[in-house]
Amino acid sequence: MQIAPAKSVLDQSEINRLALAITSRSANCRLGPFVVEAYPLLKDAPQRLVLIQLSAGVQAMQIVAKPQTMHEYHQHCRFQAILQGYPAVRVPEPLGYAHGIGFMEYVPGPTLLEKLLQCQYGYEDTATLSAHLRNVAKLQAYMVMKTQEAATITIRAFLEEQEAAYHFDMFFSGAVQERFSRLFHRFEGRHALDRPFPRSLMHGDFAPRNFIVTPEGLVLIDFMFVRSGLPIWDAVYFYHEISHPDYFTVAPEAAAQFRLLYEEVAPVPIDNELWDLMGVIHTRNMLRHGIQRNLQHFELAQRYVEE
Repeated sequence: MQIAPAKSVLDQSEINRLALAITSRSANCRLGPFVVEAYPLLKDAPQRLVLIQLSAGVQAMQIVAKPQTMHEYHQHCRFQAILQGYPAVRVPEPLGYAHGIGFMEYVPGPTLLEKLLQCQYGYEDTATLSAHLRNVAKLQAYMVMKTQEAATITIRAFLEEQEAAYHFDMFFSGAVQERFSRLFHRFEGRHALDRPFPRSLMHGDFAPRNFIVTPEGLVLIDFMFVRSGLPIWDAVYFYHEISHPDYFTVAPEAAAQFRLLYEEVAPVPIDNELWDLMGVIHTRNMLRHGIQRNLQHFELAQRYVEE
């Protein structure tokens, strides 16, 4: 069933009241005249994600309320505006923000990651999956063209910005940092680190798990890491997410297909050296975010340099 946006039901005063109720009461309580019930989507989740079912006349609606910073909510709204010209992918309807709670449309459905895994085991139509991969590739190119800035950024500067934003020095020992520094040094003299790129908007977590598959197309979620930066980052991030042998062992042909699809539409040329350099950066990010805590995976980053 198509879930209709609840914007016609919730005005700002209602959002304020609901936000206060959510932050001060337990779940499964009545929150107002439109609210049927509210309950956590994930039991004992570290971040409280609440599904609120609303009823307005004969139309049943659902929204999601979750903890968000104002910055994240604004980026959510920004992405909605950008994607209005790209019908194959959209974002959930942002409904309002109050008291640290962002309200948005609830979009049911499996993630693109789930579909990839189903394809791996023969449970998913590969033609449909190919269409999704093509739409993701075109979307990233579309985002770059719509948000391109006059300022430029190099991969070296991008690395420095990542280190400052994600506090790598707090998570990596000196030995680990030194090992990665040696890997990045292997790219010195080949101009990859200092090649200038036009800055553009990055989603920052452009992964299959953040695309919801619906009958109408894909829905992009999770705007926590949105920032201005490297125009190729989202595309190579997506590629390395689905091709990483120690992370998601998804159908290898899907990764190869996405890479070819993106190279056809990429607004900025990308060669094998850049794909490999981005593979090193992606592996470092995975270690930083706790996805891979065992340093045996460091060997994967070395592989990108040696091949």
